[in-house]
Amino acid sequence: MSNIVPYSSSNGLEGLSPRSARMLSRSIANIGAGTELAVRRVEAEAEKAGAKLDAIDMTAGRAQILAAMRCQREQQLAAMVPFSATTLEAISQSATIASIETVMDLSHKLRRI
Repeated sequence: MSNIVPYSSSNGLEGLSPRSARMLSRSIANIGAGTELAVRRVEAEAEKAGAKLDAIDMTAGRAQILAAMRCQREQQLAAMVPFSATTLEAISQSATIASIETVMDLSHKLRRI
């Protein structure tokens, strides 16, 4: 707002009455303050959105790492005991679904904040 200049006797408002010049100057100052407040609100919303994204990304990343480890463990156990492969797969899928639900729950909770 560098081009909005509050009232002073040398800023081109000499043709107005002192009262009108003060009112105009206040109006201009209020516009500048309102704009500054709107900018601060946008910045705060951007900061909040970034924090939400960071939380979701961290949780999803951890879920992905755990899913990969779970899959590897499942394959190793199935190689040791082939008859348990179906049961191990079901357990692994159940844990993966629970991880997905956790990430989705976090996303929904953060949406309401």
